[in-house]
Amino acid sequence: MSVSKLTDTQLQELITHLENKNYRDAYQVILDATGNDESYEAWTWFDNAQAINSGIGPADEFITGYMDAATWLGFGADNDLNADLYQQASDLIAQSVLTNIVLNDGQLPSFQEIIDRDAAVAIDFLGIEPLEWGGTLGQYFFSLMTQRRQIQLGSG
Repeated sequence: MSVSKLTDTQLQELITHLENKNYRDAYQVILDATGNDESYEAWTWFDNAQAINSGIGPADEFITGYMDAATWLGFGADNDLNADLYQQASDLIAQSVLTNIVLNDGQLPSFQEIIDRDAAVAIDFLGIEPLEWGGTLGQYFFSLMTQRRQIQLGSG
């Protein structure tokens, strides 16, 4: 991994964006700090979270589509899930993950720490079961991508 902890300057920048609820730019601080190096195991999560929170790109389409399908199938029907609730969940996930980095003095979390926090916040806020949250399935895909990368690099 290129970096495991933010510098004091990066941490201050992250705090500023977090206080302003500018999660897109807060995520960018982390992506820049890691040098956009995909070898940081959670790089993909931050990259996708930035797109999801901004409402753009394939990752956002996946999560939105997954949640729409779950709602259509009757999951979370009593919660009247909709795009506004998805965005609120995304913002709460951002607040939780980024605040945790601040509270840990800029230490970047592992992918597992992030996905556990991601799912817990979304499931609690939306009042749904783990498999009803698109991020839960995203964890499975990430695991497969990591295994594939290790095989390609000859380490798995």
